[in-house]
Amino acid sequence: PFNTTIPWKARVDQMITWFTNERNPINLGVLYIEEPDLHAHGVGTQHPQVLELLQKLDELTKYIHDKLNENELQDVNVIHLSDHGMMDVGIPKIVNISSFLSKDDYDAVTSPVTMFIMPHT
Repeated sequence: PFNTTIPWKARVDQMITWFTNERNPINLGVLYIEEPDLHAHGVGTQHPQVLELLQKLDELTKYIHDKLNENELQDVNVIHLSDHGMMDVGIPKIVNISSFLSKDDYDAVTSPVTMFIMPHT
């Protein structure tokens, strides 16, 4: 199970033990790393914290491959995925929907990163 209190390398180490388990090795492992998503949503993609996290993720990628090699798991395919891309958007790029729609014509459901516009029927 996903747990942010477990350090990244410890998560990798745990997965390696699952792959190398003599009695019941896994044949598919999924490792979730919450960064840089967690910080980039809060401080923007170009913030020094995010850039530092990207360097740490590069180091983690090397750690993963080193651990696979150390454990003779060179045939394991590693696929890096993301649920979305990210970029900073400045004020000039913001679309004010009230310029196009009357507030009486829709409901808006918002979160820190998304907005859903539901028309009244």
